[in-house]
Amino acid sequence: MAPSLTMPALRLSPQSTSIRPALRTLVISLGCVVAVALASAAQGPTQLLASAPEGQAEAGVPAFVVMGPESMGLNSAPTDMHFLPDGRIL
Repeated sequence: MAPSLTMPALRLSPQSTSIRPALRTLVISLGCVVAVALASAAQGPTQLLASAPEGQAEAGVPAFVVMGPESMGLNSAPTDMHFLPDGRIL
């Protein structure tokens, strides 16, 4: 008789394969509490910043808009560029 190459099935008791539902709920609840506590501690200061001193300009939104070729109704990027006298590019 030839030796068998199959392994016998392992039999695990029900207690070793699952965590009790109450313990699982407790662990999940504690994980949520820790996550919320870490998220609230990670927020920066909530005070307002002072404005720039008199005579100084603050950095902000640039005074120009960059548009893609689709916004002008083109199928591809423009290749024929012209410099206007005031520095703009057409």
